[in-house]
Amino acid sequence: MLFLGERIDEASKEEIRDGSFVNFYLSPRDYHRYHVPLDMQVLKVVHIPGKLYPVNIPTLKNKVDLFIENERVVLECLSLGGKRFFLVLVGALNVGQMEVAFEPKIQTNTTLTPSVYEYENLRLAKGDDFGCFKMGSTIIMLCEKGMCEWSVEIGENVRFGQVIAKII
Repeated sequence: MLFLGERIDEASKEEIRDGSFVNFYLSPRDYHRYHVPLDMQVLKVVHIPGKLYPVNIPTLKNKVDLFIENERVVLECLSLGGKRFFLVLVGALNVGQMEVAFEPKIQTNTTLTPSVYEYENLRLAKGDDFGCFKMGSTIIMLCEKGMCEWSVEIGENVRFGQVIAKII
């Protein structure tokens, strides 16, 4: 799974195989802070430098590997129930900076070298603010099979505090 990069181990990637995902696209007019979707433990954060192509629909239709080529910050997490999931912050045109509040060492759009940060006991609570895009972009949540019953529809605008899924 190239999208998660080389620094996420294969066993972790395997745990989400055949799982589910949701893609939250943030347009320039949207709120650009990100919040923790559920009580969770952060195991690892990987910054993957890359391109900054636009992530809008026309570009997605013409650039098959867009999310693999664009700069990403990958958070490997566990739910309180022990289910593995990933939150992937994807950079884009005019989004040269992504901030991660709990890891100020991450400086996006400044290096060509990937960086890895591992944590033993980093817990975040549902709703916590954990950073921002310096404009709009995309957050993709990849979940272990059977972890989520999604309650959002394709094209639906999502607001802070809205229920997006039931965690099983």
